[in-house]
Amino acid sequence: MSRLRSFRIWAAVSGAALLCACRTDAPATDGIRTAETGSLIAFYAGDTGSAPLLAALEGCGAELLYEYRNLNGIAARLPSPRSFVEAAACLEQADGVLSVMPDQIMQLHGTSAQGAAE
Repeated sequence: MSRLRSFRIWAAVSGAALLCACRTDAPATDGIRTAETGSLIAFYAGDTGSAPLLAALEGCGAELLYEYRNLNGIAARLPSPRSFVEAAACLEQADGVLSVMPDQIMQLHGTSAQGAAE
């Protein structure tokens, strides 16, 4: 019985030591924002269609970059004098708009096998 108890204590201490030794220099986030693109992504309800959002886009002074037909969304360049918050508030007034978010480039952290893409 004493041997089993000693083993359990050793296993617990070893496990705790291993957990403490494992660390990463990367922050505890899913990704790091590396660059603002000066554009936004807006999604709309499929049954409403893109017409109200495209009309609002023109009225807000934003420039259409791309229309995602399968995702019911668009990418647009922000108008120069407006901030993202102002542009988002303008676009959210259109019928069927579900969400407006800033477009950003994310750097994901993880491991990859060398030569896998070759």
